[in-house]
Amino acid sequence: MIRPTRGVVFDTRRPVRGVVFDKDGTLLDFHATWDATFGALLVDFADGDAEVLAMLDERLGFDRGVGTILENSPFVADSNAQFAAKLAAIIGRAPDDPTLEREIDEAVHRHAPAMPTAEAGAHELLTELARRGIPMAIATNDSENRSRGQMVALGWDGDLMGVFGADSGHGEKPDPGMVVAAAAAMGLDPTEVAMVGDSSTDMGAGNASGAVTVLYGGRVELRETAAVVIDRLGEIIGLIDA
Repeated sequence: MIRPTRGVVFDTRRPVRGVVFDKDGTLLDFHATWDATFGALLVDFADGDAEVLAMLDERLGFDRGVGTILENSPFVADSNAQFAAKLAAIIGRAPDDPTLEREIDEAVHRHAPAMPTAEAGAHELLTELARRGIPMAIATNDSENRSRGQMVALGWDGDLMGVFGADSGHGEKPDPGMVVAAAAAMGLDPTEVAMVGDSSTDMGAGNASGAVTVLYGGRVELRETAAVVIDRLGEIIGLIDA
């Protein structure tokens, strides 16, 4: 059910003409796509040292017993550069080490599944929005190249007006640059688009750009930062119809 929230005044007369989606945790099932990859990445950087691995798990938010990324992990919403800086501090590398981010990217490439897992209802939603002629784009703190590859793997790339990552030159969420750029790619003003995501950085970017912020998943601590909260991705259609 679509639920307006108290934190942001949402003018229901304001039309939503386009949709900007976060990627991980919104269009992609975050844990199915990334849990095993992240766990293996930390093993790589521990380099056989059990104490270092335990420290990486604790500080970077991975429950090895369950095999899942924790909600407070910087891997959830940080850009690659931000995550690299936090990893560097733990393993004794310089925070501005130019090779570390590349090493992380190579580790992700080694361990990532060939096919990412779509979030429930994502394919049906994108198909319906495309049928209606509603322009769509991606704004993610992941890299643009990796994100494009995932969209191609899922067959969604042809329905998107743009894929904007933290390295696309528009800044990183929660800054508004990617949302503004995505709206421009659609030929729209940011106030005419919905920014749909599951994290504080998504809501921050949406609010800073003037977009209608749509929180997917209803995390209680974020509800006051969103204009609308949805439980299922398909509810975006109701927002557009409204």
